Amino acid sequence: MQNLSKYAYKILRQLSFPRLAGSESEEKAREIIVSELRDLNLPVKEQSFSLWTFKPGKGEVTLKGKSYEAVPYGNTKPFSTEGHILYVENPDYLDNRDLNDKIILTYGRVRGEAYEKLWSKGIKGIISISQPLVGFSFSSISQRFVDEDKIIPALVVDYETGLKLKENEGSPVKMEGTTAVYKGTSVNIITEIEGSKDPDEIILVCAHYDSVAISPGATDNGGGSAIALALARYFAKRSPSRTLRFVWFSGEELGLLGSQAYVEENKESLEKIKMVINLDVAGDPIGQNSALCISEKDTVSFVSILSKEKGIPFNVKLDIYSSDSMPFALYGIPSINLARFGGKGTFYIHSHSDKLNYVSKDGLSPVFNMALNILERLDSSVVFPLERKISGELKEKIQEYFKRMQGKKVEVKW
Repeated sequence: MQNLSKYAYKILRQLSFPRLAGSESEEKAREIIVSELRDLNLPVKEQSFSLWTFKPGKGEVTLKGKSYEAVPYGNTKPFSTEGHILYVENPDYLDNRDLNDKIILTYGRVRGEAYEKLWSKGIKGIISISQPLVGFSFSSISQRFVDEDKIIPALVVDYETGLKLKENEGSPVKMEGTTAVYKGTSVNIITEIEGSKDPDEIILVCAHYDSVAISPGATDNGGGSAIALALARYFAKRSPSRTLRFVWFSGEELGLLGSQAYVEENKESLEKIKMVINLDVAGDPIGQNSALCISEKDTVSFVSILSKEKGIPFNVKLDIYSSDSMPFALYGIPSINLARFGGKGTFYIHSHSDKLNYVSKDGLSPVFNMALNILERLDSSVVFPLERKISGELKEKIQEYFKRMQGKKVEVKW
């Protein structure tokens, strides 16, 4: 399997550049993936969907006559606004005071319910503070709020600038940004190896190939995308019993857009999907492996036993995972989400520094090997061994996830 890990690393090297959904760079990444699939003589289908995306611009914060570099949120419009700094650790704890002249300074990204609450209070802008040492940690405004024209001027600053702003809470500040939102098109890439015995039983393998706008996205998720290609390469030379469908989603970083579009377009045939194997975040040479199962407990036991049997250490847990498996969970389709965290690559996720320097072939191997062993075991079973169900323990978590992240209520259809 070393040759396949080398192949995955070769693909990762080609994909390590910013891949904003709906942009020309996304198209470049798509051409790389599609070219590889065609070299394997695999059929390629492209599913287009519309989305709000943006032309990245520059940002600046001016405090007491001194300017500091900033990065505008994705999906903002060009803006120049002034207000007084108010530091807020948690928008849920805001009282009913007037915030009309306030620019909210907060640690981390503002999304979903928190964003809507700040919009309702008529604030002048948002400044998000990045975690220490990463530089700028990128964020974007959700599609729903752009649809409703609820676009708040918003910037990201580095940690040191955030400290300066907090020390001057109450002072007037000016924030400017030149990012420009527009309606664009993005594309999911789909290929399939039809099963020789049970073609109507589908195991879907997925990874998102887009990145946030400022990041080369080496671990998130060039690594997962490259591993998916290596798995397709392996099974293209074999004859699986069940149908293996591989999907490279786009728009994950803008709100799981590609996977939501896929589920919506394929609602009538979703019952054929027995399991989703989602590959999201891989490549750190030093780290720990994670398998989060949105499933019944039998899947947790299955992955745990396989991990020990094959000697591939994985922390296995019944829980949700913020990735493209979530739209499938709304329809009761279980998933195994494989990832590797812990080194410099994942430390720098969503920043300029999630780059090739911090990943390696050895960092890809655990996720690749675990995914391959899961697929081979599921495919070779005479009867599919896992329940096509999700534990009721996760139902509320799934609903709360979409409410918290995207600011919308969802119906769990099981």
